Amino acid sequence: MRLFFVRHGHPDYEKDCLTELGHIQAERAAMRLKEEGIKKIYSRQVFFEYIGFSKR
Repeated sequence: MRLFFVRHGHPDYEKDCLTELGHIQAERAAMRLKEEGIKKIYSRQVFFEYIGFSKR
């Protein structure tokens, strides 16, 4: 088993979204990981939804 830890792209905390740089970083990460044969992805947001946590 191989584990990959990927941090989110550069955020704009006020607007709760990615900045232009963050979008570029996310696209580069996706391109890098595309060929890895990943079958499952676990994210913090999915975990929070699973346990019923909402940041709003």
